[in-house]
Amino acid sequence: MAAKEYYSENVQARLAELASSAYLKHAWEAARKEKERYSGQWATVNINRIVDPNFDLSSVRINARKMFFPSIYPGITVVADIAGGYLCLTDDGKHFYSIEGKLINEVSKKKLRRLAHYRILKKEEMEA
Repeated sequence: MAAKEYYSENVQARLAELASSAYLKHAWEAARKEKERYSGQWATVNINRIVDPNFDLSSVRINARKMFFPSIYPGITVVADIAGGYLCLTDDGKHFYSIEGKLINEVSKKKLRRLAHYRILKKEEMEA
């Protein structure tokens, strides 16, 4: 199964859970606000190109609104925000990487948000 397919299935599953989870609803709203505020600054990415193509479903973790995939770069994780439709690459949550696998460091938080976050292409955009 491709990463985009698995990601999309989980978006739908989380949408179904929203009505019964105040925590998830709050997390979802926070992601939507972040997306509205910053997404115009983000480059786009095909999630299938940076997630390890040989990933095992058992290696993917899901926590509230985030999915953690193994990346094509050893030691770096793709963190996909299910609610916001964006992702970043990190090794431990403190160090962030470009989609080329290069460390992004010593920049302001505002610049980091722009350089280290990528809007995930929709399926129809990936096929175009």
